[in-house]
Amino acid sequence: PASGEPVGSLRVRFAGAFALLGNAAVVVGDTRLTVVDVAIPDTPTAVASRHTIGWSTDVAVEGIHAYVTTTLGLEVFDLSALEAPARIALLSLRGAGLGVAVTQGVAYVKTTAGLAVIDVTNPAGPREIGWTRVSGLSWPTPRGGVVGDRQVHVAAGSRVITFDVTDPLTPTRLGEFDAGMLLRGLRREGTTVYGYAEECRPWRPRSDAFVLEAVEGGAPVAAGSHTATAWVLGAEQRAALAYRLSGDRFEVALVR
Repeated sequence: PASGEPVGSLRVRFAGAFALLGNAAVVVGDTRLTVVDVAIPDTPTAVASRHTIGWSTDVAVEGIHAYVTTTLGLEVFDLSALEAPARIALLSLRGAGLGVAVTQGVAYVKTTAGLAVIDVTNPAGPREIGWTRVSGLSWPTPRGGVVGDRQVHVAAGSRVITFDVTDPLTPTRLGEFDAGMLLRGLRREGTTVYGYAEECRPWRPRSDAFVLEAVEGGAPVAAGSHTATAWVLGAEQRAALAYRLSGDRFEVALVR
């Protein structure tokens, strides 16, 4: 996972998750979606903001559309004009939305009741096409669902639960990995899954970053871990720059 010294930052109230789109970052938190221009790394600038219907918990981007989970459903925003994001759809879910990942016109949405598979080939008309009940999904986890190579990895408390979605209509549970601490975010690159977990101790909070290796037809296996000096939420890296949330700040950092 990316780490380094911040070169620029922007306060975004209750920032909880973000996704990159070109030279912009889409940040969600509270009841708001904020578009941040990151073309100049040392001066990230908010260029637009829109209310969400419900408390926003996660965001994923595909093409020119942002998919935002909220306590009241899945919202879709058209970002063709970054200065004027427009809500084009709202889909009610079974339970509150906690996390979302999108790939090839399919959105995998974690809710308080389970995992929903949503057809978003028409972003203005999303529809549920698959569903499976999952226990323990009561905590919002930004980047709480990540997709790669016909698999979906879902954060559930301290567990990473893996599903086979070769057939999106019928997600099949493959197994799980227990991090032993509350999961704060997941990210997948190729066959590698990166996770961030936090143990809530008021006198000395402890955070860990762990690495899993995806296995075809099975749950990912542990491939390493290290104690993190401070947890970062959903870090993304591009060349020599890392983008991350730290507290209520969106940061751009140099990678060491």
